[in-house]
Amino acid sequence: VGRKRVITSKRVIEADFVVLATGFKPNTFLAEKAGISLGEKGGIKVDDYMRTTCDEVFAAGDVAEIKSFLTKRPILNFFASSALLTGRIAGLNAAGFREKYVGCFHVWIVKLEDIVFGGVGLSVSEARKEGIEVFSVTAVVPDKPNYYTDLSKLRIKVVINADTKEIVGFQIMGRRRVLELLNLGSWLIYKKTTIRELEKIETAYTPSLCELVHPFSILARITRRKLKF
Repeated sequence: VGRKRVITSKRVIEADFVVLATGFKPNTFLAEKAGISLGEKGGIKVDDYMRTTCDEVFAAGDVAEIKSFLTKRPILNFFASSALLTGRIAGLNAAGFREKYVGCFHVWIVKLEDIVFGGVGLSVSEARKEGIEVFSVTAVVPDKPNYYTDLSKLRIKVVINADTKEIVGFQIMGRRRVLELLNLGSWLIYKKTTIRELEKIETAYTPSLCELVHPFSILARITRRKLKF
């Protein structure tokens, strides 16, 4: 971050930011030596209880091949929040409990200087790649009442299952409230909330912190008005 240009063998690319993303690969050396099976994505194969193909061995975090909550398909997820949750479930089950992992919600967030952006659930392209027909609506809403001089805008995109009208994803960008909204979005996806139900949620309000009408309620109204349902 901070360089003004990227120089390649073919051209020079002017940039405000440079973010290097080289990817990750799970370290499964020990598991393979122990005869534990790997999954189709290259991670350690686990069931819903984080148990490997060796009954008394559990795996969690970056090395485990977990499932997506929305698609039920195996994925690799290298985020700390996922590692924390799967690690907790693996530890409980190793101690004799029977806690089930419901799946990964694909939640992520990035902060670059004063801009925060992130997502939860599926994007339009990810959903369609999995054979899920979706539509999306984007809205720009204030994060405070318009009489505050320091208000800023939130740009929110919602992805909706075309058949069930359930919310399957959010992408959000702004200076404030992005983390809060992504975490709420994760819960809404878990509860299989529809776009109609999104309007009915009552939320806390004080002018110095937020607008009276919640950003998700505004988004739901815009969505229903645009799509006429």
